[in-house]
Amino acid sequence: MSNKPLISFTGCVFNKESYISETIENLLQQTLKDVEIIFLDDGSTDSTPDIIQWYAKKDKRIRLYRNKRNLGLGKSWNIIQKYAKAKITAIISGDDIWTPDRGQITYDYFKNHKDCDVFYGGFYFTDYNLNPIEWKPAIPFSKKKLLTPRKDGFCPQFIGHFVMAVKTQVGLKVPYREALKVGVDYPFLVDLANAGCKFGWTTKPLGYARLLSSGVSLSRRQEVVENSKV
Repeated sequence: MSNKPLISFTGCVFNKESYISETIENLLQQTLKDVEIIFLDDGSTDSTPDIIQWYAKKDKRIRLYRNKRNLGLGKSWNIIQKYAKAKITAIISGDDIWTPDRGQITYDYFKNHKDCDVFYGGFYFTDYNLNPIEWKPAIPFSKKKLLTPRKDGFCPQFIGHFVMAVKTQVGLKVPYREALKVGVDYPFLVDLANAGCKFGWTTKPLGYARLLSSGVSLSRRQEVVENSKV
């Protein structure tokens, strides 16, 4: 890998020991090899950081940083963004997986669309075993649709956080809202749109997201919904 990887995969994780190995193994199978994989552990109380560190010793592209205590997603995402070396930051999570060509598709899009600031694709919601349940297609970006959240906290312009990528400098200029510990993705999208960022997308699937009862989207659903009222 060169001193400047083509893409920085970055993910904030908390107590993901049941899934993190599968997530890392999946990322190591990306067809685009000139990448870095950065994790920020947000005060896990399980073996999540130990597992990541074990992989980091085997592959120098993997780096682990740790918060001394749980800070929440808003602050954590702003911290990890500063560690990215590539010009493109691709967002990852600790319990999902991606198509092998996600990195290549993302890199090629930014290369061919110099004015693009934010990129996203479609994905599948899956069960615990990653069996697809629902297809969530990527649709052309509409700021109007984005700013029209429904009562369930989603909006007609649905963009999966874990299949998003941003120009690293854009992510530094438009930070996550640090007061939010969960449900940071929708306000982040709103702030990107209000900052005049240009969105690009692909109709191809880029990932598979587990719908877990322990996940924030379900276990803290009301808080997520409240945070969508921006």
